[in-house]
Amino acid sequence: MKKTTRILCLAIAAVFVVSLLFSIAMSIAYAEEDTSASSRGETVYVTADANGNVERVISSVYLGNDQKRETVTDYTNLSDIKAITTNEPPAISGDVVTFAAAGEDVSYQGTANAEDLPFMVYFTYFLNGKQIAPEDLAGKSGRVRIEIATENRLKRTCEVDGEQVELYVPFSIIGMLTLDESFTGITAQNAKISVQAGQVTVLCVLLPGLKESLGLQENNEKISDTLTIEATVKDFNFDGGMFIGMTGIVDQNDLSGIEDVEELMRALTELNDAASQLYRGARRLDKAAEAYAEGVRAYAEGIAQAAEGAGALTDGVSELYKGADQLAGGSGEITGGLESLAAELNKLKAALDTIESGEVDEALYSFLVSWAVEAAQKTLDEYNSELRDRLRAQLETAMPDATPEEIEAIVDAVIPTGATVPKPELTEEQKAEIAAKVSEIIQKSNNAQEIIAKFEALISGVNQLADGSSQVTDGLYALTGGLRQLKEGLSEFANGAAALQENGAALSEGADSLASGIGKIASGLRSLANDGMQRIVDETAEIDITLSRKDALIALSQSYSSFSATREPEDGAVQFVLSVDGIEEELPIEPSPTPGEDENVPADVEKTEERGFFERIGAWFEGIFTSVKGWFD
Repeated sequence: MKKTTRILCLAIAAVFVVSLLFSIAMSIAYAEEDTSASSRGETVYVTADANGNVERVISSVYLGNDQKRETVTDYTNLSDIKAITTNEPPAISGDVVTFAAAGEDVSYQGTANAEDLPFMVYFTYFLNGKQIAPEDLAGKSGRVRIEIATENRLKRTCEVDGEQVELYVPFSIIGMLTLDESFTGITAQNAKISVQAGQVTVLCVLLPGLKESLGLQENNEKISDTLTIEATVKDFNFDGGMFIGMTGIVDQNDLSGIEDVEELMRALTELNDAASQLYRGARRLDKAAEAYAEGVRAYAEGIAQAAEGAGALTDGVSELYKGADQLAGGSGEITGGLESLAAELNKLKAALDTIESGEVDEALYSFLVSWAVEAAQKTLDEYNSELRDRLRAQLETAMPDATPEEIEAIVDAVIPTGATVPKPELTEEQKAEIAAKVSEIIQKSNNAQEIIAKFEALISGVNQLADGSSQVTDGLYALTGGLRQLKEGLSEFANGAAALQENGAALSEGADSLASGIGKIASGLRSLANDGMQRIVDETAEIDITLSRKDALIALSQSYSSFSATREPEDGAVQFVLSVDGIEEELPIEPSPTPGEDENVPADVEKTEERGFFERIGAWFEGIFTSVKGWFD
């Protein structure tokens, strides 16, 4: 019985112990979950020497306590942790640090390892073109160059377009360096210079690792991770520099607004296609212009031939006009002669009518006398000409020394020219003799009527011939008028053809120039399509890489929210403040009081001053950050 009771007591005790342990474990788990900070902000203060070598890293952490918890827990790898908002030391267990909060927010600071910094800033100094140590540069004069280089030390593996690539966590480092009046002729590459009250401030934004992450070329000046300052200095003295590093500024550099660049890339692709089409159209235009130039050249040659032909045709028409004019004149004379012949035939017919009637009138006598006189005149002219020729030949033989004029004068005196046969007046006896002779002829001729009829037909034919000749003459005159107009028109045509020939040459030259110009346009468009646009496409090819990596870079920027936390906070932010020592010429050391000699100074003043220094730096940078950030948006 006692044994059973003992076993039962042991069982109850075991159950109690297990329940107690379970309650403690649940309480601890509940406490851990319940005391986590609602938000975490971290400012990392880094001090470095004049070369940028890190000397000390102090991180100041702010823990939000929106739930007004009594205790707040953080997870960190900092050492030498000291609470700032409370005098109660924190409870530290590994990376778990618990602070007494009393419902308030908590601030604390601790020391970090310099090797854990995500980026570094290095300074290199040159005097008159030669590198020099900072301690040797103090107090020197000459041309000074300060080179500042940044290094991103935080790399992550990300998936981009289905491939695993290494990208740097994007940091933007805002730098500010102050130069006094001893610096003149200041130049700063990749920076802005502000001058106020004789003091020069150099401001810059450095983006270490971003160029490599975006796959851009090293000589890309839009994204820089270095700063070079040059100046002429007398008695060199440098106050050092201050730098703020953070990830959030990447978004302000339009990386998250890069969709506009995507639109640009699509537009460039369309522009490239359009340039190719434009070149093909220009090639067709070039071929058409060449064909046009050849046609114009052939046209100009044809115009030249037409001008030559027009000149020859004008000359021929002129000759034809002259001949037609002469022919018209001759035709008029023929018409006149036919009309005279018809008149004479009418007279002869009248004479025949008289003869046929057996009577001779005065008209017949006149007709017969006229014929006789005409025949005699012809005979006299021929005889006188023959006599003059004989006399001239005899005189030339008999008078060899006489001149042709003298001989011709003698011939004219002996045998004058222009002798005419006088028209005789018939006596009554002669008229009776003629009448008797006519009667005898009529009596012997039995066909007088037939002769008269033939004369009538002959007269009618001559009249018709005269009428036709008159019509021919009129036609010839009309032809002459038409030829005259044709000649004038051809003259104008020849002149126009000559002018057209000259203009045709100019037109040919213009067509050649047009073809040449279009050829140059086609060549230029080919250069644009093949070289210019292709170069743009090649240059912007790296933008495609940038576009494909921008989402991964933004994700990296947003994921890095703490420096010292061992567990990534849900609502966290981090920034870095780097202070680089200045360079001053060493002055003689003066004695200083030994620490602790002044009994009125509290023992914790040194700690208070140390905390105040970092707090002042943090407050100062937080105050100017918004304005400086706006300068570079």
